[in-house]
Amino acid sequence: ACEAAGVGPGSEVLVPSPTFTATAEVVEYLGGTVRLVDVDPTTGLLTPDLLTQALDAHPSISCVMPVHFAGDACQMLGTEQDPGIVTICQSRGISIVEDAAHAFPASYADGKPVGSPIGTTACCFSFYANKTITTGEGGMVTTNDDAIAERMRRMRLHGIDRSAWDRHTRIGAAWEYDVIAAGYKYNLTDIAAAIGIAQLERAEEFKDARARLVEAYRERLSRIDALRLPPGHQTSS
Repeated sequence: ACEAAGVGPGSEVLVPSPTFTATAEVVEYLGGTVRLVDVDPTTGLLTPDLLTQALDAHPSISCVMPVHFAGDACQMLGTEQDPGIVTICQSRGISIVEDAAHAFPASYADGKPVGSPIGTTACCFSFYANKTITTGEGGMVTTNDDAIAERMRRMRLHGIDRSAWDRHTRIGAAWEYDVIAAGYKYNLTDIAAAIGIAQLERAEEFKDARARLVEAYRERLSRIDALRLPPGHQTSS
């Protein structure tokens, strides 16, 4: 997603500091520079105010990677008086690659599921074994930009200009294809995808189970005066 968004040598990318190394290391893979930004201490989320401060301090930022955390989404959308992350980045010509590995099936403030088309470049999900749904390993990217989607399809499998499905279902030589770029090996296997479909059918069931556990923890931990608990979920997470 970052490669398709144009991240490369000389790029500066804003990454929230509390996240797994994968969010930042992909920038390093592409030759870019990571600029870390703090988050709200109670929610663990990047806020529009913190984003604005970081962009003012680093005016060369070309891409922002908001990390949705613990089942809650960042304030991506806002109003004219209180702009969200999307509006702030669009006004400065900055691309947005969302990290939703911790989020599915959270929703934005307007109720749309995370990963819906809201003006970001792409939104990345993880289906690793400890995520909200799992395929054992692997993930998914959503985008509403045809050019970004086409680039990611090519780069996910060695930069080949024809997918295996295309080569074996269309009339013509299955072996005939071109490698148009030095791509990667990032495709999800068919078996993992089949597991994911079954997991997807139970996503709401899993979410409800997590919500019950959260309330049990909150009820018990609220009795400890020394702890400051994060606010209750504002999104459908």
